[in-house]
Amino acid sequence: MPTQVNRVLEIVSLHKNQDYLHATEAAHRYLQQYPEDEVVLQILGDSAIQSGNIDVGEKVMTLLLQWGRTASRLQCMSTVRAAQGNLAEAERLLQEALRVDPGHAGSWSAIANLRQFQPNDPLITKAKRALRWSGQTDKQRRAICYALCKAMNDLRKWDQAWDYAAKGAALAETSYNPDLFRDWLADVEATFDAEFLEPLAGRGLSTNAPIFIVGMPRSGTTLMESILAASDSVSPMGEMMTIAEFAQRASQDDRARGNAPSAHGWVRRWNKDAFRRAGDHYLSMVAQRYGGNAPQHFTDKLPNNVLYLGQIGLIFPNARIIRMHRNALDTCVSCYLGELRNGHDYTYRTDWLADAALGYGRIGDYLSGMIPNPVLDVCYEDLVSQPEPQIRRVLDFIGVEWNADCLEPAMFGYSTTTRSAAQVRGAINTNSVGRWRRYANKIAPLADALGVDLATAA
Repeated sequence: MPTQVNRVLEIVSLHKNQDYLHATEAAHRYLQQYPEDEVVLQILGDSAIQSGNIDVGEKVMTLLLQWGRTASRLQCMSTVRAAQGNLAEAERLLQEALRVDPGHAGSWSAIANLRQFQPNDPLITKAKRALRWSGQTDKQRRAICYALCKAMNDLRKWDQAWDYAAKGAALAETSYNPDLFRDWLADVEATFDAEFLEPLAGRGLSTNAPIFIVGMPRSGTTLMESILAASDSVSPMGEMMTIAEFAQRASQDDRARGNAPSAHGWVRRWNKDAFRRAGDHYLSMVAQRYGGNAPQHFTDKLPNNVLYLGQIGLIFPNARIIRMHRNALDTCVSCYLGELRNGHDYTYRTDWLADAALGYGRIGDYLSGMIPNPVLDVCYEDLVSQPEPQIRRVLDFIGVEWNADCLEPAMFGYSTTTRSAAQVRGAINTNSVGRWRRYANKIAPLADALGVDLATAA
């Protein structure tokens, strides 16, 4: 039987790996026996918030803040307030967090995404001062660099913004291996071929409740989910790690058998019951958010699920898939200029970033043509410039009646804990179209790696 320490370590690991739904579940079980464990309570609160269970997160953070106003707790409560649309209170809490701990990395990251910086902003002075402190860790300095990148962008100082992002990226510790990623993608294509997939037709669950919104990070997945949430017929689940985590665990077992890290042999050993069990587990995680019953339609907007379309096709062969596309330069620039969550270390180098973007595109093209699922390709630029015809097209695809509220998703309380928390509170707009032009004198290596001619693109 696992010891108390081992149980805590397991919960910490689930949280660190962003498996927030399982972390929430494990923390709940643990706290039934040890209800005042502040470490696990903190994980429960943050995991609940990150998985979209804002009410639970708010209750836990309210309790913890009564016990002590630490920077981490203040940051978590700020995330709650931002998700609820109270951006002013969210920023106030982050200001308090930075008074408690001027180097708190999470608070610097969060406040940069919420705040619209102004000339002579005192927070810029504070960030520059904090960056010079000798006691800062690389993680703290990196977060401050990205905050200053956002500030320089707000002030339209494009070169300085890019330079701060480059400084932040240089401080990252990463074991990312682009060759391993290429091998992994190649093995996906070798595994999910017609010979393998055709005999498996009809396995898995027949439900069409899940709607997967996939694509490269920063390609518009959050905007799409907010639009569908405004329809009142689709419930937003945010970024669920369940499919990816299931695949990763199976892959770990496969490696224990001596197979290569890029191998997908485990998929070929699945039986009919395995597909259904995976689907049942996924739906049970959704149902926990909705009083025990999964909604008739819900979205999972984890962009990375584009890499797992093969598994989705086997588990949920009737699920609708909305695949977002955005100008590659704009997508990559957006990824580079703001630190993403764990698991996206390729964003710290422009050559890795370009390679990943091309890989995401290729594997999405390949798997979309192999799986049985209906797939709809949506262009971000078309969506923001011609919202009504594009939204009608999407609603028709998922079988939901037209609702004019979808044209103004910011009015209907959609919440997210991603970098887009403040952006989704604004109207649909074209402000980010052609963003790459601001950095044209900085991105020649990125454009070359993407195979884009800047002279022609301009």
